[in-house]
Amino acid sequence: MNELKGLALNNPLNIRKTNERWIGESLSPRSTVWMDYEDPKWCYREAHRIIMRHYVEGKTLVRDIVDRWAPAADGNAPEVYALNVCRRIGISVTTPIDLPKDMPLLLHAMTIQEIGAYPWDNDNAILEGIELDTPPQQEPSAPPAPRQDLESGERLKWEEPLPTAVPQGEFTKEEMPPAPPTPALVLGNLSSKVLLAPLVGAAAGWLASKGLVLTPDQTESLMSLAAMGLTWVAHYWNEHTQAKLAFLNGEAK
Repeated sequence: MNELKGLALNNPLNIRKTNERWIGESLSPRSTVWMDYEDPKWCYREAHRIIMRHYVEGKTLVRDIVDRWAPAADGNAPEVYALNVCRRIGISVTTPIDLPKDMPLLLHAMTIQEIGAYPWDNDNAILEGIELDTPPQQEPSAPPAPRQDLESGERLKWEEPLPTAVPQGEFTKEEMPPAPPTPALVLGNLSSKVLLAPLVGAAAGWLASKGLVLTPDQTESLMSLAAMGLTWVAHYWNEHTQAKLAFLNGEAK
């Protein structure tokens, strides 16, 4: 495509028309072969997108890019094309090009190769097109402010643990006095049979006077029941004594 045609279509890089609809494409295209853009920046946006996403693929020589942008199968001369672009950029054909840093230089030189001249006094259209295809970089979030109160070993007021309400007359866990020894504890240290033998013997004698003689198994069962009763009485006595001590100590506090 000649220079006048490329400028008329706002397509200075002679991008061919495809079946896809591109951003910035004219709503009333004037060509069925070449892309027609509303502004040249959209042409450069598409060129940047094609080169960076499809043509580079880890290759950084201009010749590698040109072989796909202007292949010999379309009647182009890739060797001459690459040589002219490299001369205008200021590198040799064997020197890698630094992309995306040197993308403005590459697109400027390719424009001259495609339509014979660069028709503008600046590269604003190229730079705007590249920016349109470059996702905005998110600014790094500021680090959180130092916690002066925590660094000094103090807690924030709203981080203080909520106070635990203590009913009147009761102790907190730290203030609770040690529980006094109970018969249940003593019973656990001595043989229950030794403690209950006199009581069970008296009961057995009373039953014998009534004509009821207990077998050894019945005597053992009676002793077990007596031990359970004594344990319950000791537990009740322990709870009652501790509650009373707590109440008295609470009033004296």
